[in-house]
Amino acid sequence: EIIFGAKNVLVKPAGDLIPNSGHHHLLINVENLPDLSMPIPANDNFIHFGKGQTSTVISLPKGQHKLQMLLGNHVHIPHTPPIISEPIYINVEWIESEFISAYSSLNEFIKFVWNTDDLL
Repeated sequence: EIIFGAKNVLVKPAGDLIPNSGHHHLLINVENLPDLSMPIPANDNFIHFGKGQTSTVISLPKGQHKLQMLLGNHVHIPHTPPIISEPIYINVEWIESEFISAYSSLNEFIKFVWNTDDLL
């Protein structure tokens, strides 16, 4: 599970025009940021949390991955200046058939629950 945090800004659903607010976007393995004056793309590398969610569970294949958070306004456009996290790098390894573990570049341990039905 990944839990998103924000300081000094309100997390609100997309569409809600409220000053000093926005919603989370998870960037997965994004090397070059998109045009930050335009809406954030929606695809497998740019995951939108437009309902104002503050956590998620993701499945990643084995290997190294780059994760980064970007806050978007009520129409998915980043703020000026952008509210963006520093990237973290995780390494996903098999440990047991029911778990995938990931170690971040900060030596933090993250455990993703793997749905073993997907392996059948």
